[in-house]
Amino acid sequence: MQHINLQELKSNAITTFEIFIQKLRSVDEAVFNTIPFKNSWTVGQVAEHVLKFQSGVVRAFSNKKAAPNRAFDQYASIIKNMFLDFDTKMKSPEFVWPGNELIDKHSLNNKLENIAQKILNLIENEDLKLLCKGFMFPSIGELTGFELINFVIYHTQRHIAQLENIIAHLKNKMQ
Repeated sequence: MQHINLQELKSNAITTFEIFIQKLRSVDEAVFNTIPFKNSWTVGQVAEHVLKFQSGVVRAFSNKKAAPNRAFDQYASIIKNMFLDFDTKMKSPEFVWPGNELIDKHSLNNKLENIAQKILNLIENEDLKLLCKGFMFPSIGELTGFELINFVIYHTQRHIAQLENIIAHLKNKMQ
């Protein structure tokens, strides 16, 4: 059976979370809730979406677990390729859509830091080779803990790129 490099996984997660939160901190509060262009989320809405998604993944770890009848990392590269393909537009399920109300930047940053710590604790304390029952990934099915953590990392990296695009548009608007 293959081995999970927990240090590498944790390092990737830490780096990704730090970059995401740093991008949020770099945005002036005056434009945090500003729509940068048509059909776009605000910086705050992107962050709220990521928080909802990450919270859902943390909850998935409290589901029943089972040994998979496949390699624990079988879908990790598929998820990576899917989420880091920036030419493909994706639509999130409604339950992780952000609301339309104004979002408090500092409160949201604190919540994101807390959920990031919970995810890092999962990496250290859970058997990531087991399936987390009941969390269904479209076209794949149930994921192992390892695949879920990778899903969080790649999903967050995708939204880092989205934030960079939004921030660039906001800077151009302000000039």
